[in-house]
Amino acid sequence: MRYFRIIFIFCFLIGIQLVSEAQVAISIELEGNQDTTFYLAYYHGDKFRMIDTTETISGKAVFRREESYPEGVYILTNKAKNRLTEFLLGSDQKFTLKIPSEQSNAIIECEGALETCLFFEHLNLTQKVYSRLKELNAKDALSEVEKTGLRKDLEAKIWVYRDSIIIAHPQLFISNLFLAMKEPVVPDSIAANQNEAYFYYKDHFWDTFDLKDDRLIRTPLLVNKIKLFFDKVVLQIPDSIAVEIDKVIAKTGTNTEMRDFLLWQFMDMYQNPKFMGMDKVFVHLSDTYFSKLDIAYMTPSVQKSITDRADVLRKLLLGSYAPNLILVDTTDALLSLMDVNSEYTVVFFWDPDCGVCKKELKELKALYDSKKYPMEVFAVASNPDFDKWKKIIREQQLDWINVNGMKSATADFHDLYDIASTPVIYVLDKQKRIIGKKIQANQVGVIIDNFYQ
Repeated sequence: MRYFRIIFIFCFLIGIQLVSEAQVAISIELEGNQDTTFYLAYYHGDKFRMIDTTETISGKAVFRREESYPEGVYILTNKAKNRLTEFLLGSDQKFTLKIPSEQSNAIIECEGALETCLFFEHLNLTQKVYSRLKELNAKDALSEVEKTGLRKDLEAKIWVYRDSIIIAHPQLFISNLFLAMKEPVVPDSIAANQNEAYFYYKDHFWDTFDLKDDRLIRTPLLVNKIKLFFDKVVLQIPDSIAVEIDKVIAKTGTNTEMRDFLLWQFMDMYQNPKFMGMDKVFVHLSDTYFSKLDIAYMTPSVQKSITDRADVLRKLLLGSYAPNLILVDTTDALLSLMDVNSEYTVVFFWDPDCGVCKKELKELKALYDSKKYPMEVFAVASNPDFDKWKKIIREQQLDWINVNGMKSATADFHDLYDIASTPVIYVLDKQKRIIGKKIQANQVGVIIDNFYQ
């Protein structure tokens, strides 16, 4: 009996010790802050995810728990969701912070986790540097050349600090964070050659950004870096973008969390592209990844909607042959789009009751009547009121090809040409290949001019 009692006491003491040894023990004191409820969130790309909440304990925000938080950059907010401070969480998540009020010139104090304290040491340094930069910019006595030189010297000091951390603590997440901030430095030997300098910068853009490290998802850096590269660095040509997407995804290696995050980021960027022709990137994403891989947060219904959408778009990509339309004209005779004999054909989907359509109609008619381009207009009305349609044709003297999509010998034009609303304009070449799509009437001439080149 005594033996079992000893074992019980021993196990009980071990249990107390295990409970007391929390993996997370964060205490944050905010000078002058009167809030009583705090929320803890982390970056998830360019958004935030809430992970914890706490009430004040002796005027401090205290977070304790047995399971570690995912490593990354965190934000402390109050009940009104006002951001109070940011900090880095590495593997060691036991520390205390003392954050001075905004009016104070005091620095942030940190004790405990090395990585977190290095983050605030870096923050204190950058605040000093940028305060000094602000002072320099306000000095009228200094020339712009002098200001630029001093600015570079001050910014170099920050990088001296970052590089020292990278060398001293290569195993820490903060070192990966600092490396991710680096940009390629074009060698002086090729800097004067714009073409060589560009390709060097592009080819070395990801050299110091570890895309196998999913902790970088939980920082503001990753999405900013992706947008910079794909919006400003890569040529805005669908095939070029698709190639670079594949290269970036390949750099994630076996890290499926990073891979899937990036795939959804690309999907967000290209499912409703701002520029004509970029729907080809969406089709590439669907065919190469979303139709084949088990991607986080993708249900069967979401996968089907993506692949179905890709199937519609692939038939309407720039350079593809336009789907044929066989529709009735004002005499109820069937006319085929493929029978239009013209150097260029403008397919104009419109509705007589649509205000924007009337504006586009006026602009397109002016271009058509000018005879500036060897073009024919194949105007497809999407209104079942045939009398109203014919009346507008007479009143506006629309002497191009007029057909009505409500009577068709081919599939529904809405499905064939991805028409969700009107007006919509496509431009076709002599062989009926799509050279312009979903543009405004004032862009038709630009499309034809560029095609001639």
